[in-house]
Amino acid sequence: MVGISVASNKEWKFVLEYYKDKIDKLYNYIFGEYFYVSINDKKVLVYKCGARKSNASASTQYMIDRFSLDKIILIGTAAGVNENYKLLDILTPNIAIQGDCNFIEKGEPFQDKFITSINLSKYNYGQSAIICSLDKPLIYKEDCKIMSEHNVDIRDMESGAIANICKLNNVEIIIIKGITDFPGNYEVTDEKQYLEYKENVPKVMDKILKEYLQKFI
Repeated sequence: MVGISVASNKEWKFVLEYYKDKIDKLYNYIFGEYFYVSINDKKVLVYKCGARKSNASASTQYMIDRFSLDKIILIGTAAGVNENYKLLDILTPNIAIQGDCNFIEKGEPFQDKFITSINLSKYNYGQSAIICSLDKPLIYKEDCKIMSEHNVDIRDMESGAIANICKLNNVEIIIIKGITDFPGNYEVTDEKQYLEYKENVPKVMDKILKEYLQKFI
């Protein structure tokens, strides 16, 4: 069975509204909610995995074990790092990194054991990229610089962990992420970035659900 994984509350809220006329029953489980829906005449499981790597890892393993998932498609939002892309661009990463494990350790932010390659060769659709997952908002100039120097295109808080769990379980993983915001040139936080993110979540999710998801089912 194919599982569609959704992390944040705002993303999940949009998904529920989008599929509201197709959901027969909404189920609860320890990490959130899930439901079944038909896509491309195939029954798929759509579930909230939870934000950040610990929730995402545990919920992914739970769903694989309980429902024998053989493929997971993670959909959602990301912050842009590579400025060659623009707001609302949709990317399908072929490399997912867990970035906090040794961030800025011994001069290198990423080790091979925390990098998962994703084979997209059978899909003639989407734009490959490198995504890095951090358990913090990307709001520091130094973070942006390090990411850019290592060819990171976008960042979120769960893709790297989910990709690793899928790899360990021999489950196919597809990541579809849309850019909602870019970090500014500031030291601590920026309200404008959050407002930009909030405004663009529904735009990105709508684009993914209407134009991308069915291509990978």
